[in-house]
Amino acid sequence: MPTIVHWKDGKVFRRYDLTAEQVADIPNHKKGYLLLEVKDPRPNYDPITHHHPIKSEGPDPVDNPTRYFHSWSVPVAKTSQEIADAENAEKENTLNAYGKLAEKVDRNQENRIRILEGNVEPQMNPVEFREWMKDFL
Repeated sequence: MPTIVHWKDGKVFRRYDLTAEQVADIPNHKKGYLLLEVKDPRPNYDPITHHHPIKSEGPDPVDNPTRYFHSWSVPVAKTSQEIADAENAEKENTLNAYGKLAEKVDRNQENRIRILEGNVEPQMNPVEFREWMKDFL
C-alpha cells in the first residue's frame, strides 16, 4: 500500500495509506497536491569516524514532481584531528562525571601505593593526577 503525502505551500498536511483503487478515485483537481512518498533507507555509518548523515525531504520539482522524497546525504569522514578531539572530550566528560571526592580519594590511595612501593617520586598533585587518569582511560 503506497503512502501518499498531502503537500501544499511547502508543508506536509497529512499522510495517507491508500490502495490503488482509492488513488484512482481521487479527483484530478486534488491530485496536484498529493505526492507518492519515497523513502531512502538511512545509510550505515560509524559515528566515531564519520559525521551524521543529514536528512532532506520534499518534492522533486525537476526530475519527478509527483513524488515526495526522503533522502540522506552521504556520511562525510571525520579528520584525524576531529576524531582525536572527540576522544579527548569523551575522556574529559568521564573525568568530570567522576566526581571531586572520588578523585581525591583515589589520588590519596595512589600516593600511598607509591610510598609503599618505595617510589622516590614526589606525590602527585591534583593536576598531575588528572593527567595520569586521562592516560589511564
